Amino acid sequence: MRIGIPVLTRIAVLLMGALLSVAVGCAPGEEGEGAGTGGAAGNPTSGGTGGTTVGSGGLSGTGGAGPSGTGGASFDGGVGGTLGSGGTGPAATGGSTGAGTGGGAGTGGGAAATGGRTGSAGAVGTGGANAMGGRGGSATAGRAGSGGAAGTGAGGRVATGGSTGSAGAGGPVTVFIASDSTASNYAANAANMQAGWGQMLAGYFNTQVRVSNQAIGGRSSRRFIGEGRLTTILNAMKPGDYLLVQFGTNDGNMNATYADGEPYYVSTTEFQTYMEQFIDGARGKQGIPILVTPPPRASCTGDSHSFGNGLLGYSNAMKTVATAKTAALIDLNAKTLAYINMIGCIAAKADFYLLNDGTHFQQGGARIMAGFVADGVVELGLPLAAYRLP
Repeated sequence: MRIGIPVLTRIAVLLMGALLSVAVGCAPGEEGEGAGTGGAAGNPTSGGTGGTTVGSGGLSGTGGAGPSGTGGASFDGGVGGTLGSGGTGPAATGGSTGAGTGGGAGTGGGAAATGGRTGSAGAVGTGGANAMGGRGGSATAGRAGSGGAAGTGAGGRVATGGSTGSAGAGGPVTVFIASDSTASNYAANAANMQAGWGQMLAGYFNTQVRVSNQAIGGRSSRRFIGEGRLTTILNAMKPGDYLLVQFGTNDGNMNATYADGEPYYVSTTEFQTYMEQFIDGARGKQGIPILVTPPPRASCTGDSHSFGNGLLGYSNAMKTVATAKTAALIDLNAKTLAYINMIGCIAAKADFYLLNDGTHFQQGGARIMAGFVADGVVELGLPLAAYRLP
């Protein structure tokens, strides 16, 4: 059978197309290295590597998507096909979320941890060692101290006490006495049983109180200061100490004179200026002055229960100064007068005042007056009252 030229031409074209298809063509993506392979799991440095070249006639190869990197940062995959995108791992999470650590001693929870994308601040900062509160300690004197703040760390200790505590309950304190023979010391075994209230005062306070009795017989307020005795007290005084001041018995004596010619007598007006010197001197040493009015004499007759009070003028002068200077005052004059009026003239002269002496006192009378002074301290609400024995 004869085949025409047109038919043969068509067959040749088909055969040539088929041969070209076998020799030149390929399946999409085969000529390239194929689809990109995913990165190995947990590889911290790269995602998958994509295809490298475009297969002739093939479609763009797409690289495999690498699994999530578990430690490193994300990386682009290799280039596949024309634009083979390699596996793009998601953002690395830096392992597990970093647990925050607590700060050093005394701090609260730690700052945000920097591990991973965002670290958590940890459960609770443990404050290192227990956070220290304010420093405690027992105070010796001064105002009431405020305790330190609680520590900011977990379990911080609460401060116990302040740097300063309540005055009058924490340490030794000295009570100085500036006065005359009605308060001075006498031998305990004196035949006439004479005593001054100053030597009995320590018996009303606990051992934290030291009484320094500087009272001396025959002194007026002016003479006591002039002899330098106030200066001696002030040189020994420390902050928080007390100065009890009682004069008037000799200041009111209009007849006696000292060996150098100086009179005993001090007018009540001048007397006030000396009381101010005692107050100012003690305050200058951060001490606490207390004026004590002079006890009355045994001015009575028979079995009277009404005593005279020749020292009332000096008592009132003290009260005037105490008010003007806002100083503490114990009215020993009034307390003693009330007591002797109660017991009467006979009993007072037999057991309270020194026998045949209407000015000085027996040990029993001195002890009672010392009790009045101790009571006055409590009534004034002074810190010294904390030492008062029951």
